[in-house]
Amino acid sequence: MYASKAGFSTGIVTTTRVTHATPAAAYANMLHRDWESVGPSNKRGFHCVDAAAQLLTNASHVNVIMGGGAAEFYGPSDNTTFTMKGKRSDSRNLLQEWKDMQTEMNRKHVLLHTNDEFKRTDWSSVDYVLDMH
Repeated sequence: MYASKAGFSTGIVTTTRVTHATPAAAYANMLHRDWESVGPSNKRGFHCVDAAAQLLTNASHVNVIMGGGAAEFYGPSDNTTFTMKGKRSDSRNLLQEWKDMQTEMNRKHVLLHTNDEFKRTDWSSVDYVLDMH
């Protein structure tokens, strides 16, 4: 966040899931590394937010986010461009929420899912990228 506030572009790029414990350390606070798309039940009054949801709230300033783990961002019944079933147990589609958030903030953004989309992107017209596989 400090680099972004100073005017620098920032990014999180990984060959693993974006919500995996190692890259998620850049934006998420979790008590257990497996809370990627589902936090624990709200026992004892705790409110624990999973890593995928924290990406939207805590990493909105990050210009480039690229990696795997797209299934952590949508539910099993969502119709997305992915063939794999989503893992979220709530009704949220965080990929769509990310797009909506970028639009509301009047940011030039792109959500990518495939290598072809990546190759066709006009990078001079984009400031924020979410590339999920």
